[in-house]
Amino acid sequence: MRCDGFFSGTSGSPWFTRFDEKKGSGDVVGVLGGLNGGGPEGEESDKVSYSPVNDDEIFKLYLDAINGREPKRD
Repeated sequence: MRCDGFFSGTSGSPWFTRFDEKKGSGDVVGVLGGLNGGGPEGEESDKVSYSPVNDDEIFKLYLDAINGREPKRD
């Protein structure tokens, strides 16, 4: 996503789907990244933000972490 003028200090921000502005809630589907964090290279790379989409495996890993469980390995 191109985001001119919105680039400093945004890393780690959540990406939502089904966001309800009045309630301030939604479903987190990713976490914002950008310059020097695996994003694109080039002259205007500081104006591009990205996020991989979190899937069920990411959320299972998160729940294991907050509940103090070792992740399951195949």
